Amino acid sequence: MAKKYDLIIVGGGSAGLGAAVAAYDAGIHNILLIEKEATFGGILNQCVHDGFGVHLFKKTLTGPEYAHYLVEMLKERPFDILLSSNVTDISDKQEVTVFVAGQGVMLFKTKAIILTTGSYERSAGAINLPGDRGAGIMNAGQAQYFLNLKGYEFAKDVLIVGSGDIGLIMARRLSLLGIKVHAVSEIMPHSSGLKRNIVQCLDDFNIPLYLSHKVTDVRGKPRIEEVDIAELDDKFEIIPGTTKTFKVDTLLLAVGLIPYVALSDNLGIPTSKSRGPVVNNNYQTQLPWFFVAGNALHIHDLADDAYFEGEEAGRAASLFINGKLKAPTNTLQVVPGYGINYVIPNNLELPLNTEELVLKFRPKENYENKRIVVKIDDTVIFKKFFPFLFPSELVILKVKKELLVAGEKLIVEVSDE
Repeated sequence: MAKKYDLIIVGGGSAGLGAAVAAYDAGIHNILLIEKEATFGGILNQCVHDGFGVHLFKKTLTGPEYAHYLVEMLKERPFDILLSSNVTDISDKQEVTVFVAGQGVMLFKTKAIILTTGSYERSAGAINLPGDRGAGIMNAGQAQYFLNLKGYEFAKDVLIVGSGDIGLIMARRLSLLGIKVHAVSEIMPHSSGLKRNIVQCLDDFNIPLYLSHKVTDVRGKPRIEEVDIAELDDKFEIIPGTTKTFKVDTLLLAVGLIPYVALSDNLGIPTSKSRGPVVNNNYQTQLPWFFVAGNALHIHDLADDAYFEGEEAGRAASLFINGKLKAPTNTLQVVPGYGINYVIPNNLELPLNTEELVLKFRPKENYENKRIVVKIDDTVIFKKFFPFLFPSELVILKVKKELLVAGEKLIVEVSDE
């Protein structure tokens, strides 16, 4: 017979640990936390750079230090834990199948689930990388693992593709180890990384950033020897005569993260423009017992923000378990309007069970001196001025509960007014 839990949390990164802490503090103690690795923390454990924990712990920590602080919080809250364990299936009967290393397959029954499985990196195949497939082509996560956890210096000369924060941070990390980073290439006309990381990771090391460029050829076997990039026009077509060749032994791909949603996909839960599951303001999917938070829902810039989101999902799941949160009715649909890539949540339940509505979104482009406008149908309920907006920076906006009125759609958009 399957062992029963009030709450099962799948994933032991910052969001999963935040969910566990918040649910326990809300009175739900019959919890099972499942993590596929041998330790908690997820990607934090291979991020040896600092900058973590500024908001949560009021200090600057490395990734492993941040994970350690989170695990220390668990010690004050005893509940069941499974490490080195993979969830292979979640059924619509709220049963969770888990393969536990050294023990085999186990089956659990639960009242609610919070999915915090994080994200995965796009691969060479996902971006249709041209040319040879010699050794030396890897993604940034693999590079972090080899360098920071295994101590392998796997390269001498590197070209990085992708100017997100992971790519920028790896440029600095490699440079500090004496590995030559020849350039960072970015297909978009703007960087997808934080401004401070461009300065600290590229400018401080005199590493050029080539915007509006793509890889056009990779040559070399058994290990790559040369990589060509070329400039793109505003239609993403190659501009003739702009090819640049780099003699490198490693091509590092930092071309974005995608929420890992295989378990929710199997249940037929739809995804949104964030590529994570569709949720309401309680982080609740169309299955009222299934909640999602962290990078499994949308990609976060800060581990602290993922932790806080996990907390919100943990509190909401606790309300559901105690019979105080009903099944979603999707009172209002949330729509990304002009200039907005995606918005979380995707639906609203009115009236709110919190004092504020937290909206999380990314603009499509770089903007200066614009306002973010929130409307319900044609009625503006909220405006806020922003001197700068960047796709690389997640915007978190709070709207007072009393401003929300009945309607069909809540729209978030960029405006001059």
